[in-house]
Amino acid sequence: MNPPYTRSFHSHLLGIKDPTLCVSPAQVASYCPFSGLTLTTWLDEYGDKFIDPTCIIVHMAGCFSTSSSSSSSATGSSSRGTHASNNTAQFSASTSYGIYHGPFSPYNFAGVVSACQQQSKPHADLYAAGMSLLQLHRVVLSPVSQAPRVQNIVLVTDSNYLVNCLTQSVYSWNLNGYRNAKGKEVANASVLKWVEGLVVRLENHGVGVRFWKIDKKENAEAMNVAKKVLEQEKLRESVFRVQLENIVRNPDHHSPPEVCQLV
Repeated sequence: MNPPYTRSFHSHLLGIKDPTLCVSPAQVASYCPFSGLTLTTWLDEYGDKFIDPTCIIVHMAGCFSTSSSSSSSATGSSSRGTHASNNTAQFSASTSYGIYHGPFSPYNFAGVVSACQQQSKPHADLYAAGMSLLQLHRVVLSPVSQAPRVQNIVLVTDSNYLVNCLTQSVYSWNLNGYRNAKGKEVANASVLKWVEGLVVRLENHGVGVRFWKIDKKENAEAMNVAKKVLEQEKLRESVFRVQLENIVRNPDHHSPPEVCQLV
């Protein structure tokens, strides 16, 4: 880990000396089918590429369904008031998260964000980061792991909000109790504290955590798995509603509907 330590990813950390060179994750990543993880590659002083087994790179994305009946502001509102004006929102989730390590990786994962939590894109991006870090805690800090000791993790995201929060704002928030200039609690404070705690735990174990902001088109795989699981949830919800409406109309001719559980 090259001092001074920073949570922001920069290409020079991989030996790329030209700061003007535009680098994409695809150019510096190498997927290992054996481990199911993607590792970074770096350049030596002669310009030769080498795979770094001590640095994991993973894509993550939060997904927000604009077609959902539950909605909230883009910057996030207080969780207490999120569902106050819409009874339907109490029933349905409109956000999901996706984690993508590589083609057919056993670590690829996606899920919906519970409807009792904030339903916004910024919150979903933070939740994606938290679930990625939670998963990597098990991989990196496992006492039975046979892999080389991981020294760095690069989290790839298309969210400016996420990167700014975890690489800049969080330090002052830790000092002032996650309050903004007006003395009010910052948006998404609960999930921010959770993600920050996961980052700090890895850092305390000597693992650097860096965030890499990319364009949405470069994060398509993670977004696709997030969208897919949300579409599945919406389909199951629609089936449930139809069954429920039929029961209300004809209570003597239907058995209670079964609620499908996400795998």
